Amino acid sequence: MLETCQVTSPLALPAITHVDGSARPQTVSPAAAPRYAALLEAFRRRTGCPMLVNTSFNVRGEPIVGSPVDALFSLGSSGIDALALEDFLIDREAVPANWAELFPAWRERARSGFARGRSAVSEDLYTFV
Repeated sequence: MLETCQVTSPLALPAITHVDGSARPQTVSPAAAPRYAALLEAFRRRTGCPMLVNTSFNVRGEPIVGSPVDALFSLGSSGIDALALEDFLIDREAVPANWAELFPAWRERARSGFARGRSAVSEDLYTFV
């Protein structure tokens, strides 16, 4: 994202287009990042759009996500539709409505710990069912 260019596209791209019509693209080399390049190609085939938005992952008022556990908490407490986490795609609709009750320490995390970077569960927790 070191360069800027003018956006010229038949697709509407409001998420990446600045008010002056420019964007800061980031290119992906299949040799350097084969999995990410494959994701971009699969997204292009499915949608006709050859790009994804690359932005920081955080919910308003919360720090940037720094671990898989933080990502799961953000998914559960936000309006995010889905979360791609390594080899997993977690659909928001698959998250139980009572998800916060499954993590008793969540209340403490939500009140104070998350903002100070502490985790409500061990960072060693990395199990998906």
